[in-house]
Amino acid sequence: MNKSSPPKYRFLLDANISSKLVIKLCALTLCDFVHISSLSSTSLSDSRIVAVAKELNRIIITHDLDYGEIYYLKERGQIGVIMLRLRDQTSTNVIQKLQSFFASAESRKSDLSTSLIILEDEKTRIFSP
Repeated sequence: MNKSSPPKYRFLLDANISSKLVIKLCALTLCDFVHISSLSSTSLSDSRIVAVAKELNRIIITHDLDYGEIYYLKERGQIGVIMLRLRDQTSTNVIQKLQSFFASAESRKSDLSTSLIILEDEKTRIFSP
């Protein structure tokens, strides 16, 4: 991998993100995405999703604000979480926001696997351990 290409990360899309995004995101970002529904046929609690993400070494991508609390109170530095706080939560906007973030210098300077990243409409906040 050359210095201009994004790092190869592995992501886990939470149930509140469309499973249809997996193929599109993989093609656009050259990263590895799976949807939680492909790993479990039943609904999982947030704590179980965190356990799965840790076991599979994946970064959680979610709209669920509870993961910010989980990160700060229990899992800081042990997992990576990307929280999407977007007014427009359509698949097109989610893809655009993630693609823009992954192409940014911010993403290349951060260890996504141990950080909490909050992607908002107007700004990005990154919290590292």
